[in-house]
Amino acid sequence: MKKITQHKIVRFSRLMMTLALLGGLKTWATSEKLSCDVIFDGKQRPAVVFAEHYSSSLQYYKIFRDLGYRVYHVLPSQVRPDYAKGSNSFEYDGVFVWSDPDVRQKIKDLNPSLVLAGVENGVPIQDELNDFLKLPYANSLHLSSARREKFLMHEIARKKGIPVPEQALTSTVEEALQWRQQHGLWPVVLKPNNSAGQDGVYIVHNEAEFRQKFYEVLGETNALGHHNTRVLIMEYLAEPEYAVQLVSRDGFSVVTDVWEYNKTKLASTGVAFYNYDRIIPIDNTRMRKVIKYAMQIAHALEIKNGPTHFEIRFNSAGEPRLVEVGARLYGGGAQVISAMAGARNQVESVVESILNPGKFKQLPREYQLKKNAYVIQLRSSKTGYMDVASFDFIKKLPSFYSMSLHPQFVQGKLMEPTTDLFDSPGSIMILHEDEKVILKDLQTILAFRDSHGFVKETK
Repeated sequence: MKKITQHKIVRFSRLMMTLALLGGLKTWATSEKLSCDVIFDGKQRPAVVFAEHYSSSLQYYKIFRDLGYRVYHVLPSQVRPDYAKGSNSFEYDGVFVWSDPDVRQKIKDLNPSLVLAGVENGVPIQDELNDFLKLPYANSLHLSSARREKFLMHEIARKKGIPVPEQALTSTVEEALQWRQQHGLWPVVLKPNNSAGQDGVYIVHNEAEFRQKFYEVLGETNALGHHNTRVLIMEYLAEPEYAVQLVSRDGFSVVTDVWEYNKTKLASTGVAFYNYDRIIPIDNTRMRKVIKYAMQIAHALEIKNGPTHFEIRFNSAGEPRLVEVGARLYGGGAQVISAMAGARNQVESVVESILNPGKFKQLPREYQLKKNAYVIQLRSSKTGYMDVASFDFIKKLPSFYSMSLHPQFVQGKLMEPTTDLFDSPGSIMILHEDEKVILKDLQTILAFRDSHGFVKETK
């Protein structure tokens, strides 16, 4: 098959942070940390198929290319033009569209040994192809929907005896309000049943706000290209929120990293927005309780192979409860800085679990942090242009690690007020062993961001 270079406009999210890190990835075939003898049959190199190959999964590309794999990409049937405002440009051995009625057989003819999901819409494609091809590094097909649909994932866990937040899924605001009254809950959370990146997530405190936000979600096409025919109403759980990353092989799971989210409500939309994330230690009772709960959820959803990203909060009784789960990599490219801080790189761990399952299953289930790490998300409530030079002083801060700026804004596109994670102007990563140093730098960056120090009125 002729090689195809794909140039696709995809929606931003934390994608560009990932792209900024790609250049620093290891050459895996010679890495001391991971080595593998790829055996060729003398006729054909092994093949890997990526289903919706965006965000953090872009890091897979270099790894498998360096190992000698043929690399293919399957695009979803529904693609929103603004799914990401960055772009990726990789040379694939072939690109397929999932809506092609012959796509399954075409992929089978390639004799791939792996199918890996990139982002959310890739999960059902991955599960169906793995089942069709009878590949071992796979999860059960019959619970595939429960690994994507937020309402269903909670109900499956509930039926298996795992406590989860109260919730309802409906297309009518009166039914939703009746449910809220029956449960006596304020505030509550409204959001799409199948989306990502804080798209359409609202915390509402009264009936007027409830009605307004319900109709803002209902009927919209969300960030993943799905039409919101119903709205998910959930019991509100107080912050903080923890992002727990696992990698599994044959049901054996390892924690790669855990991050604590700090969120704020955007004045422009009321959406709960990522303020900054902080990597945290897990060698304590509270986090061990969170991790045990995450592994129970993974077992309930029959996630036996590959990466998983959980978002978990505590209820008022101090017990962990699921916000949602994604059977894919943690978004945003934080894998590299996680490893630098003393946790694990989730991408590396996935590859380890595939190529060296025996070694992977000997890994300790906990990690020991050596450094502090933060990811600060940029936002703006002003309309204007990005002043790229204004970021220069940040690069000189003691804890500065990396920065990713939205490429279209760097090129001079007008910035509108930030509405959600997908149109964030960018992100900044900081890393340092001294907590006082990194906290000082964190406050410096937040003050710069919140004063719109990077926004100018004219080009």
